[in-house]
Amino acid sequence: MKLEELAFVNQQLAGMINSGMPLEGALREVCTGMAKGGVKEELSALEADLAKGKPLADALGPRKLPDFYKSMLEVGAKAGDLPSILNLLADHYSRMSATWERLRALMIYPALVLGLAFLLSLAMGVIMTGFRKMLEPDLENWGSYHHSGYSAWNMLFYIWAPAVVLLVVVVLVGVAFKSVSIRNRFEHLLPGVKDTRLYNLASSLTVLLSGGVTLPESLALLERLEGKGILADELGGWRKQIADGKSVVPVGGYFPSTFRWVIGNAADPAAGFKRAAEIYFGEARYKLEMLMHAVLPVCLVVLGCLLASQAWPIMKTLMNLMDWLGDS
Repeated sequence: MKLEELAFVNQQLAGMINSGMPLEGALREVCTGMAKGGVKEELSALEADLAKGKPLADALGPRKLPDFYKSMLEVGAKAGDLPSILNLLADHYSRMSATWERLRALMIYPALVLGLAFLLSLAMGVIMTGFRKMLEPDLENWGSYHHSGYSAWNMLFYIWAPAVVLLVVVVLVGVAFKSVSIRNRFEHLLPGVKDTRLYNLASSLTVLLSGGVTLPESLALLERLEGKGILADELGGWRKQIADGKSVVPVGGYFPSTFRWVIGNAADPAAGFKRAAEIYFGEARYKLEMLMHAVLPVCLVVLGCLLASQAWPIMKTLMNLMDWLGDS
């Protein structure tokens, strides 16, 4: 689902509801001007259910909208201040879209280079195998002449080993992208990713607390939405810490000292999380921009080295063979 489109829709809905239009009418008007897509389909279905008299909670249940978004709509409706919640959600999803677009681009570059390297390596393997077959009689005579223990398998190994290695790497990277547990375990190794998650967490807590949800309830909701992983465990420990009457400042190792300091020195938790969201939004953007400028040239260098490592043993063997044929 396009977060940027969802942010824009929320801004429009907030303005219409502020002018006195009911939610189902605002949804109908917004969907009229939207292009076809997942957001329009889900909002149109939500409007149809509301028009039939369904309660908002029941109408939201089957919709394929973010769980956090559906929860906040219910919070805004219960508090009687849906426009304010929609505006908060618009800002939340707009910034989230900006950071995730940079992160997605950062992941695409290495994936494209890796895929291109595999295809080029595969093509070189096919070409070199053809050369080997054409020159196989001469290669065998050359190997016997030099008593080098030449074997066709030696040549095949040099030709296909890089392609096999790249194929294994492609499979492992694909598994890592598909596995949430693997991503959660190693995401902190990539600059900007952890800052992005800290921003998302602080921004979500800001929206929840501004909507009147208590901090323990907010942490419980985010823990449930997070599922399994390091952050989910940290949120559970944080929630238990507050339930035991201890400090509202998280003590888990996942949270940096800056995050804890900002929360601990704020006038209230909502203000602290808002300030933390601003800090880590800036941190994430800076680190991701720097990484994006570095990753493309690094990927090109790595691609060149991989192809050179595959071509050099074969080219050296062919040069030696040509020298031998010239002398014989």
